[in-house]
Amino acid sequence: MTVLERPSSQIRAALTDLRRNGWRLALTLLLGGLGAAGAVQISAPLPWILGPLITTLILSVAGAPMWIPYWLRVPGYAVLGALFGASVSFDAFHDLGIWTISMSGMALYVAITIPLGTIYLQKICGYDHITAFFSAAPGGLLPMSAMGGSLGGDERIIALVQSARLVVTVLLIPISFRLFAGYEPQGGKVTGLSLYTPEMGDWIMLLTAIILGTVVGKLIRLPSHTFLGPFVAVLIVNLTTDFNPNPPDAVAGAAQILIGCGIGAGFAKIKARTVANILGHGASVGIGMIVLAMLFAVLLTRLSPFEFPALALAFAPGGMAEMTLVGFALGLDVAFVIGHQLGRFLLIMAYAPFAFARWSNARKAD
Repeated sequence: MTVLERPSSQIRAALTDLRRNGWRLALTLLLGGLGAAGAVQISAPLPWILGPLITTLILSVAGAPMWIPYWLRVPGYAVLGALFGASVSFDAFHDLGIWTISMSGMALYVAITIPLGTIYLQKICGYDHITAFFSAAPGGLLPMSAMGGSLGGDERIIALVQSARLVVTVLLIPISFRLFAGYEPQGGKVTGLSLYTPEMGDWIMLLTAIILGTVVGKLIRLPSHTFLGPFVAVLIVNLTTDFNPNPPDAVAGAAQILIGCGIGAGFAKIKARTVANILGHGASVGIGMIVLAMLFAVLLTRLSPFEFPALALAFAPGGMAEMTLVGFALGLDVAFVIGHQLGRFLLIMAYAPFAFARWSNARKAD
């Protein structure tokens, strides 16, 4: 088969898949969309991915004909890579000078948390190294699932462990602050789609950055190039030009629904007991991360000028929007919370692929 023949054969195979399973695809997207709408109504964390994921997961385990081909999820990962790249601005770094100690603590927290979580998931749960590593990295459900899956890990397990960590964090931290710090939840807050529409130039720059980032990422063998390639390309455009290459909310929401449905549909023929077991281990990892984060917060109250509530929210392993809402209600510096939550994400995005590669090489040498 020649280089020119290969893409055409892949296209033919994809069209054959669609002809045979188009009705299953439509049903999956419909039910996943309803799951997202329901999650939005109850103000669930990450509703546009967790709603479809949980809905299609339950239906898949129950035997419903859920189906999303992997190739259809690839554009979704590219859109989300672009979304994260567009969310970073120079404003996020203007206070780094006075955050040196706490940011250094964040780097140490990341460096300790990932190996400990990986060891637990390998030794106790029996997961393979790739799956355990990216399940243990508190860097977000979407990027960790994308990178881990592209490197051969079990994306379904990674997504479930990451989901459990996020849910545990979003539940325990606000409840603790309500009981001990006087926090009152903002019950009426619901994040929905906005009417933002990019200008034509922004659309062109966004699409160009996504395509070039994906192609260059593949050429240089960047891990999860369909996600990290657009992330880096859009980040560069965002920081060096006047363009606003930010995917509109409708596109970002659709991408998350697509990915959530794809992950949930992958649980077909898997027993409910197995799913519950994975979620249990994910919750254990999440609680361990929270305990370690609180220990860092206590230590840094002695080493930095910041107080425990702000540090606790800054180090909480997940739920940036929810942690920021708690900080806002308590009158804390929300820029401090957002900056550290974003800092953890960027640290892990930079650390995870290369640390994983070095760790894997060391294991092979042994």
